[in-house]
Amino acid sequence: MPSVASGSFSTARITAGLLVDAAINSPKKVGSIDRHKSTCLHAALAVLVAAWEAYLERLVREAQQAVTDSTNTKLSAALALLSSLTEIEVKRFNTPNAENSRTLLFAHTGYDVINDWQWPAGGLNGIQSRNRLDEILQIRHSFAHGHAIPTNIAWAKNRNLPGVLNVSALRSVDRFLSHLVRETDRGLATHLSTLFGVSRPW
Repeated sequence: MPSVASGSFSTARITAGLLVDAAINSPKKVGSIDRHKSTCLHAALAVLVAAWEAYLERLVREAQQAVTDSTNTKLSAALALLSSLTEIEVKRFNTPNAENSRTLLFAHTGYDVINDWQWPAGGLNGIQSRNRLDEILQIRHSFAHGHAIPTNIAWAKNRNLPGVLNVSALRSVDRFLSHLVRETDRGLATHLSTLFGVSRPW
């Protein structure tokens, strides 16, 4: 059973998928940028990145709630203080790259994702996975500010239109982030169960 935060991410994936479908079904244009298709793909990526950010924010809250024990007043007091600090940090959290995401999780749950963020199915080890997450954020940042996507990011290259996102790259982002969500869910559940002696929360 996934976390509630994971369920929210899955819902956002549906929206991103609809945008990708709209991009695929846009009128074909050869040798020029299809603004409709490009806009749909950019919007889909924005949805996925926002969903990833929201997932992390919800997950740290959910984790803290999972270990709350109303019969233990000292633990409850400590968690109340931690929750207050978490809310402050969550409001500041707006660039969910690898370093910031790892820091948010570790600082507010004690869970370090470094050994879990790998994507064997996509051929990525831990370092490559963290780099991929940073590249996704870099692409999102580029078009959010009106720039073409960086042409030095090999997996996102469009052979016909360099600097323009394509469907294949967007689907890769969807699979990658979905994998990170599953692994983070699994790893954090194990961490909470082991450290606090509670049953797996999800």
